[in-house]
Amino acid sequence: MQGAQCIVWDIDPVMFKLWFFAPRWYGLFFGLGLITGYYLFVWQSKRTKLNEDIPIKLFFYIYFGTIIGAFLGHRLFYDFDKFIRDPISGLSLKGGISGLSSHGAAVGIIIGVFLFSRKYKIRFLEIFDRISFGIAVVAASVRAGNLMNSEIVGRQTDVSWAFCFPRYDTGLLVPRHPSQIYEVTIGLLVLFSLIVADRLWKGENRPLGFLSGLFAIQYFSLRFVVEFFKEYQALPSGYPLTMGQFLSIPFVVLGLVVMIWSLITKHPASLVPEPAMKGASNPSRKKASQRKTS
Repeated sequence: MQGAQCIVWDIDPVMFKLWFFAPRWYGLFFGLGLITGYYLFVWQSKRTKLNEDIPIKLFFYIYFGTIIGAFLGHRLFYDFDKFIRDPISGLSLKGGISGLSSHGAAVGIIIGVFLFSRKYKIRFLEIFDRISFGIAVVAASVRAGNLMNSEIVGRQTDVSWAFCFPRYDTGLLVPRHPSQIYEVTIGLLVLFSLIVADRLWKGENRPLGFLSGLFAIQYFSLRFVVEFFKEYQALPSGYPLTMGQFLSIPFVVLGLVVMIWSLITKHPASLVPEPAMKGASNPSRKKASQRKTS
């Protein structure tokens, strides 16, 4: 299929170089996604009685959960044999944080939100409902960064919109599916559906967990489909499914369970306990004042 008509994508991953400073497009898109996701959560939290400092505190839990989960997930899911043979080299940060898994990032976010919910006494699904918008944006922005890096490419094809990635195929013009663009589209479609669902339920009238379930079902189902157009990773082409498809199935099932539970129980979307409420008093100060008055 080499030499067929295609859109040649030969973008330098580095935006510009100024002495030792060489910012990359990937970092720009990832940063923009995180910032947008943060403000989407702020938008959601303003409809509740959450303290104003909750979004920024949650941001760091999610950020580190994403990075650590994506880093370890790639080594466990996509580079397991090499990682087992030489775990020290696999965990090395020489050359930066490279090799990130979106499914590993999802696990890291779940763990981060769980830890945050336990510390600040906020229901796990209440947080996840509100960050689902931001996760969809970050997922899209990361794939835009992959496109700028000419990585996570699609399989060879002869479709009229095929892209050629000479930086990936070492100078050759091999028409491939622009799977990164497909996944950017997925993220934006899921974001749109979440906003529509939020409006149809009139915001806080939605049941707890509904948006979390909707996100998981839609995003990972569509991700499962896109995997048919992506180049094989980790598993050879003889397998019936790709590693990404195997990893997506549990998230779809989990989303269905959460969605069914949400529609059956119909717990209120917003139920913030006192420690995380605006104007909540500091327990230590309250005890001190009680001692003074006694």
